[in-house]
Amino acid sequence: MNTDNASLMLEVALSLFPEIISNSLLDDPSFIQRFGVETTSRITFGDSAVSFDSKNLFDAVSIILSTPGSKSTAKDVDGDEWELSVESDSGGKFTLLACGERRAKLPYFWPLSPCADIRVSQFDKEAELNNFNGTVFEGWRNKLSAAPLSTSSIDDLWKDLSLTPTRFAESLAVKLRSEDCSILDLVPREIEYYEALVGPLGQVDSLSNYIQETNVFVSQLMGWNHVKGLKCALLLSSHSQLISDIDLSTFSAENFCSVLEYVRSEGDVFSKVGILELGFEKVKEWPQIQTCLLALISDLIHDSPLEQGGRFSFISSLVVLVIGELSRIKIFKDKPPFWVRLAAIAHASSIERVYLASGGMPVKFKTWVYENRGLDFFMRSLLDMRLEPRWQPEFVSPAQLKFEMLCRVANALKKSYEHLTLPEFSDLLEVDARGASKLLKFPESFLPGPLEGGLASSLPMPEEVLGNLENQLTSDSVNVDSFNSLVNSSLIFNITMDHARLAASALRKVKYQLEQSKGGSNFFALISGLATVAAVTRSKELADEVRVLSRVTRRREDTTLSGTDELRIALISAASIQDFQQWSDFFGDWLTEIAYEVEAGEQSVLLLNSLKAIVELEPDLLSACSKAESSLVLSAH
Repeated sequence: MNTDNASLMLEVALSLFPEIISNSLLDDPSFIQRFGVETTSRITFGDSAVSFDSKNLFDAVSIILSTPGSKSTAKDVDGDEWELSVESDSGGKFTLLACGERRAKLPYFWPLSPCADIRVSQFDKEAELNNFNGTVFEGWRNKLSAAPLSTSSIDDLWKDLSLTPTRFAESLAVKLRSEDCSILDLVPREIEYYEALVGPLGQVDSLSNYIQETNVFVSQLMGWNHVKGLKCALLLSSHSQLISDIDLSTFSAENFCSVLEYVRSEGDVFSKVGILELGFEKVKEWPQIQTCLLALISDLIHDSPLEQGGRFSFISSLVVLVIGELSRIKIFKDKPPFWVRLAAIAHASSIERVYLASGGMPVKFKTWVYENRGLDFFMRSLLDMRLEPRWQPEFVSPAQLKFEMLCRVANALKKSYEHLTLPEFSDLLEVDARGASKLLKFPESFLPGPLEGGLASSLPMPEEVLGNLENQLTSDSVNVDSFNSLVNSSLIFNITMDHARLAASALRKVKYQLEQSKGGSNFFALISGLATVAAVTRSKELADEVRVLSRVTRRREDTTLSGTDELRIALISAASIQDFQQWSDFFGDWLTEIAYEVEAGEQSVLLLNSLKAIVELEPDLLSACSKAESSLVLSAH
């Protein structure tokens, strides 16, 4: 087979794959070398909208760098010829493109310079500006010390530099100005970007251990540039302990207030909470920062989570978008959920900052996100309960985010309450004489945060609640309301296997026939609540009883439990089992039972669509769910 035919067959073969797969193959040097693929990348320069094949452009640039004062020409992709020259201004050297009356100011392409000192010094400057470090940095520095980069290598260097958070933010801002921004532009697909954003995971498998790793990462950020580093570190504010040890010894009150003002005007919502927590720790030393803290708290309190264009609604939608997209592309398949959520929230927060700096938030963004990635986010969150059972998808709602953040602010304020001199703090947060805020609401303000799904609650169950729970579940007249204390406590207090056994015994005692007090709608809340208890306590015994209760309820004439409702209950209950194979078998058996009994038509279609989304996210579930899928395909048509 001649070379031309082989190239044509390869081109046709690549076109049969999704773009994300074909692009990843073309980015693989071993694939390129093995099949002799010749690739040509295209480079477009910002707002000028001038595009060149990179090899043609870099060949022309090499000429003007090799001979100072010279000029060369290159044709753009439209066939127009441009003259290139190296010029200087107050900002340093740059490459000027000229075509008739048109002008474009391009970067100084120092990696192609014949002078090693220029290449290395310019690289060090770029690395410092973008906090580019580590083994990749050392590799590029060695290459640049040895010789000018080839035209193919310079593309690789730009790509590695583009994976720094600062460079990504800059490129996204350009995309937003062009009004041509897709999910591909919003969510990077390289794990290196997220490691640069929140720090590498390493061998850590729990949040408790990761906090120590983060301290090292945050220290590196602060050592890089204390103001820029603090702004970057605040992107980790999805959990207070990740930023609690930030060293502010290099800051003055004025420096800190300048960052506070930045966060208030251009910062993301999570960073607002993070810097408030840091600020309250320093308020005794810097009493003058109280006015800035007060203004920031006021913003949080008065931002309505019900407003679609509000900040809580926007960050909630961004988190759904990023987690949904990351779940689809599976670059974090083997990472623990807490780290994926940390990386996703940090990136969503970075996007929020770019939007704010670019002039505001898009209209109807939430609707667009949920139509495109809402199901992926929802199902991924339920699947992740196998590893981290205390966090559920609804906890990312705008209202719940506000409850969580105000709780964190109230806790931080209470610790420093005696050092606050402005009476407005008490009025704004409705603080009582003990420093406790009346804005807190049970249980919403005390639910686990997005990184806490794998942590057991440290709060012991109050004796009064425990006594009430035991009385209700051992009573001769068990009904729907008898489980309220247990269900409401399951994500707040440290409940145990013994509590789950009480619930399982109570269900068996009444033979799963529960009297409802407020209509059929109570049953979904009850059953999903008991499923949560089973998951949190890792009680397979209660999970089995919940399955029976769900089956009995499904067949009652006076209740309504849809197939998708029961699928959710099944996934939550399955989280009582951590072993993947046993978890898979438990869920697959239950789902098959649901599929055989679900109403044909619309209900079957909805359940089938949910199942397809689950299997797409977790392909290893396919064999366990194959019978359910076959049944649903038949009943859906």
